[in-house]
Amino acid sequence: MVTGKKRDIFVSAIEMVDFGGYSCIPTAVGYSKTECSVGFDAYTMSDEPGRICNNFKIKLGEQEPGLQNPKLVECADGQYRSIHQISSDYLKSLVKEAERWMGFRGLTKASRVIVAEPVAIHEKNDWLANYRNHIRRILSSSFTDVDFLPEPFAVFQYYRYGSKHPLIAQKKKHVALILDFGGGTFDVSVIETTAQGDISNSGRNSRPLAASSIAVGGFFFNRMIAEYLLFKPYEGGGKKAPSAIYEAIRKYDELRRDSRAQERDFRQDYQNFFRHFESLLFEVERAKVTICSNISDWTLDGQPSRSVGYSVRVPASPLSEKTTYLPVRLDAIELRKLFIDRLWRKHLHPAISNALERSKGELEAQQISVILLSGGSSNIRWLHGLLREANHRDLDGADLLELQENFQEIVAKGLAIECARKTFSKGDGDFRAVTYNRLCLALNPDERGVEVPRFRPVTLGLPEGGSDGVLLPSASLLETYIDKPIAWKAKLSHPPKQKLDYFFMASSFDPEDIQNVHNIVDHAVHRPSSTSFDKQLTIELNVKEDGTTDPRFIYRSAGPGIPEISVDGRPFYMDMTFGGANGTAEAYVGIDFGTSNSSISYVDQSSITVYAERSRSPAWQNISDLAISLPYPIAAPLVRYISAGTDALRAIEVIEGFLAFGAYIAYAEHCAIKGRKETKLFKEFTQRSAGPLWALLRKCLEQLGEKADFSAPLKKLFEQPLYDELDTMVTVIGAVKHGKASTTPDYNRYVRLLGNVFAHFFSQYLFGYFQDVQKKPFRTEYKGVFRHAIGGHNPFLMVYEYEGTSSFSDELAVLVDRESGRVLSLSPFMFWYRPLNGDSLCTSELYFYDLPEKSRYTYKPVGSNGSLVLEEEGFGPVIEELNRMRQSDLNLAYVDGVALTSMMD
Repeated sequence: MVTGKKRDIFVSAIEMVDFGGYSCIPTAVGYSKTECSVGFDAYTMSDEPGRICNNFKIKLGEQEPGLQNPKLVECADGQYRSIHQISSDYLKSLVKEAERWMGFRGLTKASRVIVAEPVAIHEKNDWLANYRNHIRRILSSSFTDVDFLPEPFAVFQYYRYGSKHPLIAQKKKHVALILDFGGGTFDVSVIETTAQGDISNSGRNSRPLAASSIAVGGFFFNRMIAEYLLFKPYEGGGKKAPSAIYEAIRKYDELRRDSRAQERDFRQDYQNFFRHFESLLFEVERAKVTICSNISDWTLDGQPSRSVGYSVRVPASPLSEKTTYLPVRLDAIELRKLFIDRLWRKHLHPAISNALERSKGELEAQQISVILLSGGSSNIRWLHGLLREANHRDLDGADLLELQENFQEIVAKGLAIECARKTFSKGDGDFRAVTYNRLCLALNPDERGVEVPRFRPVTLGLPEGGSDGVLLPSASLLETYIDKPIAWKAKLSHPPKQKLDYFFMASSFDPEDIQNVHNIVDHAVHRPSSTSFDKQLTIELNVKEDGTTDPRFIYRSAGPGIPEISVDGRPFYMDMTFGGANGTAEAYVGIDFGTSNSSISYVDQSSITVYAERSRSPAWQNISDLAISLPYPIAAPLVRYISAGTDALRAIEVIEGFLAFGAYIAYAEHCAIKGRKETKLFKEFTQRSAGPLWALLRKCLEQLGEKADFSAPLKKLFEQPLYDELDTMVTVIGAVKHGKASTTPDYNRYVRLLGNVFAHFFSQYLFGYFQDVQKKPFRTEYKGVFRHAIGGHNPFLMVYEYEGTSSFSDELAVLVDRESGRVLSLSPFMFWYRPLNGDSLCTSELYFYDLPEKSRYTYKPVGSNGSLVLEEEGFGPVIEELNRMRQSDLNLAYVDGVALTSMMD
């Protein structure tokens, strides 16, 4: 590290902890007589989803830690457990798996952890304090320090330092609105950046101005959908829904709201309903994910020719112990209406308006310049259109940034980036011990009327409030004041003679604005029995690292021989980020403990150093650009390589990905134009590694000659002097894999050389798949959509409308010539497929031909670990085609006349 030079953190991708091939797993725990299982395993082992423990994150913050008789939940094994115990079993299982993952890869064990949290939930004043206390007790045995970061701030860190989105990363001032729409909460935050990257000489690059959170997320939406489906069979049939079902739903909501209520406290028919309703919610989640993953037209008023739908099993007698089930269809149009009418208008839009209103005192008439999205529920992309059409005056001209990746992973990646920021800022990061709403105080002496006086700081170094009624402005740094009293003086027009009502508030001065009042329950102190008081009232606060704040009202300050006269107020929770211990660690773990799904990211100092050095290297910056501009089969391994630093195996994976994609394209085109000539190129191809792939690509291009169309740009790989260098590369990689290399190859150079050739190639061709192709009524033409699979993350957002005379299946992987409309099928070398147990996947995954294994064939998923061995059942046609190719190359054909129109304009 060179002193005096400006440092920057560039993290193009974060490698996530792998949980059996998944980076995100359900926040769920299943108990049996013999074991405790989490995530997907919990659902696999259970025959009844309603008996799985889930939604315990929200409940965790509702219960005060250390209670002698906490609320207990009956689990599937018949045992009763507290929410703390269930959360502990889940998180410790995740940490144990993460440690196993670190050990397998030879990584330094993380000593510190940073945990994602929602911003302050003002309806539940002690929620964050309880949540942090529980989490620290659970994780303290595994980590020396437990830190926290609000989810919207992690989102911002990812957009700015992780994706390096040009609009955010540029040296320009921005006011960003961040929306984190997760499984349990909808978090909204406003963050201001500066062009210079300095905040009050603190060295921090961003400051939060306002934040708001409501307990409305994916689960809340599922609850709406489930109720809708429960009563749908009664619509239009003249039969009225039983009032007992309405009452049972009310009891279910009561059970979820009351942290002390237990299921066994309710009568038996309600307990039956709870069990059936939980199973229905599980079905609804599956239906919602399936429908959303198959929607191509996310317009707010479009009428698709064939609406995507899902048949949900709805209990016919939900209050009975046993029930039959009705198949009730839910389609995309119904889902859209529920989302807009019941979720957006009643909950999400008001929450956004509230956060924008809170920020006005700090924005000083600045407009929101960008809107950033995160959270698994943001994959419901009607939200994007609704934001564009919100007609909110503060959002005029704001750019809505959309990324080519799953929003579900952004928080975890942002946590890892904040870990990197902490290392290079000696423990501070950007958001340590900083307020994210103004702290305001309104006083009402002797019920004469509410006053908002100007508060003058007494403690040295405190920022000026800036206006009447403000104690602390947004983005106040409090790290030097943790567990130390800070004080202000104020003069009231009517000094309190008997009682003083006080209201600590978040960016508000109206005590009737209950949503923003911190101390709703207790807001009065009574005057001490004395007549000798100061002319001004002193307000003293003692802020703890978790934001819990003890207020004191000092009527007379202490002096020589003069005792202090004061009254303590009720503790409240201030809107601030965690103010944990100073210092850094060799390695960090970031845990996105979500209501519906959770994930873990990992960063160590050696990785961060690599990021910093490469961010100053023009060559490495070129590589990072390739990760978002190349097609998925190449970009996904490239993203993993960037995150893994100097990992030779990752580098070889990238290089072989380039060669495999090129070889498969050339072979497919060879089969399309060879005519009746018999060739056996595939028969000679025995292994998917650098040498055989390079040979297959060369032989195919030789056979194609001047007839090459799609493959023509790849001929550049065989021109001098590039050919000699790449040919040497193939030889060296073979030596590395067999442990015979004498020197370390320059992997970055090889990746850059191949990347530049393929980047030129894909300026002309689109790679992806057709979706929902249907024949037009009474016509010979077909209509559907084409998804452009570009970048390293699935799902893919670039969508085109398709019209043509050919039908395409959803499984077919293809190349499309942008200009001519000609299509080249890449089957059977690759296909799109959703595994039968793939409820967690938002879209189908791409599987790449790997190698023949005895008499069977193996394919590898591009975006995850593991492999797929083809079986006759389900893959018979693919196996038959491969068997014929091993005898003689097939005759294939181009498809012409395909017209694609972008739906993103």
